[in-house]
Amino acid sequence: SSGINAEWPLRPGESPPIEDLQAFYKESKTRFDSDAEFKARAYKCVVALQGGHDQNIIEGWKLICDISLREFNKIYERLDIKLDPVGESFYQKKMEELVPELEAAGQLQLSDGCKLIFTKKEKVPTATLR
Repeated sequence: SSGINAEWPLRPGESPPIEDLQAFYKESKTRFDSDAEFKARAYKCVVALQGGHDQNIIEGWKLICDISLREFNKIYERLDIKLDPVGESFYQKKMEELVPELEAAGQLQLSDGCKLIFTKKEKVPTATLR
């Protein structure tokens, strides 16, 4: 599939080491911040992932999640922490209920069409909602 994954030479059936993902993320973040065309392609990939219609993007995302979770679990085991991982979609319904409450309480700031949630301790938003 065309798009952002064209820059990641992933082969079917491969499971790259976490270091490769870290390098890919750093390079992608740099390009995202400096290359408008790359940024537009990245946004299109996110939309495709969220829409659930591009199997290549979905498989790539699952692979990234699996590799990341495997690495996180190594740390969790050492710390004797047990988690039941859930994806962002788990929180969607909760956010639909919470956002109107935050709006009514004056807890959201609008910026470029996004709703930002700040805490008293942080200078950057803890959540960005579109």
